[in-house]
Amino acid sequence: MKILSFVNPNAKFLIDAMLPEGWTSVIVSSETDGKAYAEKAISEAPDADFFLVGLEPITKEIIKPAKKLKLIQRLGAGFDNVDLPAAKAHGVPVANIPGANSVAVAEHTIMVIIALYKRLTESDATMKQGQWKMSELLLKGCFELWKKTVGIIGLGRIGKEVARRLKGFDVTTLYSDILTFPPELEKELNVRRASLDEILTESDVITVHVPLTKLTNGMIGARQFGMMKSTALFIQSSRGEVVDEAALAEALDRGIIGAAAVDVFKEEPLNADSPLLKAENIILTPHTAGVTREVSMRFLTESFDNFKRVASGQPPLYVLDEV
Repeated sequence: MKILSFVNPNAKFLIDAMLPEGWTSVIVSSETDGKAYAEKAISEAPDADFFLVGLEPITKEIIKPAKKLKLIQRLGAGFDNVDLPAAKAHGVPVANIPGANSVAVAEHTIMVIIALYKRLTESDATMKQGQWKMSELLLKGCFELWKKTVGIIGLGRIGKEVARRLKGFDVTTLYSDILTFPPELEKELNVRRASLDEILTESDVITVHVPLTKLTNGMIGARQFGMMKSTALFIQSSRGEVVDEAALAEALDRGIIGAAAVDVFKEEPLNADSPLLKAENIILTPHTAGVTREVSMRFLTESFDNFKRVASGQPPLYVLDEV
């Protein structure tokens, strides 16, 4: 069995360690293959049994020549980088791994909220410059998360894990979601359902955890930032296309909101001319909210379990309904 792995080349040793006897893996990555990425992928596809997909784009041009392809397996929950109609037309199922990075993203969310409230990055930078800025930082304002109102947009697996961790801070937690949850779960998570507009206007912290769909594409823009408190913290670790980055940069620059933390971007790597890079009151991370060694091992373990299921004639788990 041949696995065509669309992943960072640094993952090679992990993949090789999990290969069953007689199986092979070839890595294709835009990081190392550059402009030849698509050409290499197309040339390697015809004898591939499985696609193991990270964040690289899987287009119809890559899928079409894969005559032996049995499964496209995403390393994660998101699947917006896979051409689902092309996979369906090719008769190949696409599976994801829901929830494997939920804890990691939830921990990251809590981390950046507190870091913003305590001005951690500014404190660190000035200390390393030999400056003692305690008075200045206090004048700017350092705050507690305790007793604040936090709005969670999207109460999926990650949103639920964020809510669980917020319980220890004695906050008021609001949530909005297209799904309705039973009162027992709301009580367990200490959350209250609210409209999106209510979350935007009432929350001290707003954190977004929705998948990228037709409904969520561009759902947070200038209008939504204008509804937020001038002191609001905005946390974005969902999908880049969900948020209008130019509108966010303007909201930060004009003081429409207080601060932000962003882990995902419309174009990755982030363009050097992005207005977000010029904002002072923002924490930027390179799509690492859900990246831990534990998550990587869960992703690979569940992916290879799915490959083995298919190789033995069983149906794969977590097949997307869209395919």
